Amino acid sequence: MNNLKFVKLIIIVAVIVIYSVVYIMTSNDKKTDLNNAFLIELNDLKKNYNVSKNYINITSNNIYDITINQQNLLKLFYQAKHTSSKDELARIRKKIYKLVRPNFNYLKKLGVVTILFSFENNKTFLRVHKPNKFGDDLSSVRYSITYVNSKKEIVRGFEKGKITPAMRNVFPLFYNGEYLGSVDISFSCISLQENMVNLSNSNTHLLLNKKIFSHLIL
Repeated sequence: MNNLKFVKLIIIVAVIVIYSVVYIMTSNDKKTDLNNAFLIELNDLKKNYNVSKNYINITSNNIYDITINQQNLLKLFYQAKHTSSKDELARIRKKIYKLVRPNFNYLKKLGVVTILFSFENNKTFLRVHKPNKFGDDLSSVRYSITYVNSKKEIVRGFEKGKITPAMRNVFPLFYNGEYLGSVDISFSCISLQENMVNLSNSNTHLLLNKKIFSHLIL
């Protein structure tokens, strides 16, 4: 009788051990599958982000070449740099606005939200998207513009601004070898998100740290 009880105990213990081993192995397999699925999804998101970013970079290059980097426009900006007359500045600003605005109306459909000209001292000359606001100093709020005006080279990347974050593409501007200032061609976060959604055919959302908006003037 005692032997029978002992055998039953051994069987129960063996069943518990086997069940525990199977459970642990199954759980580990599930965790491995979940981790693998997460890594695949993460890699896909990275690829989609890079493709979308490259699209924005190429589009901004084309905008710069076709719309901005034109001798008649650069000559006007050169004249603006070398005049101290507010009336003359207003006249030149209106001329450049008329040159760029028709293209800007189309470019908004591609996700462009900002075309901003600034002088070498980081003061704005013309916001094509908001032509009545100019003359403010961006030194403390727009690192990309201060960098370009200092280094005289293109810079690209995600950056907050006075009102909204965007994918920035800031180009240096020259006329006959003289440095004039910069132009910022920016794309909205929504356009970046929509490009990623179209590539993956799945819901994609950009999450931003709210701390970066703490100083913004809304």
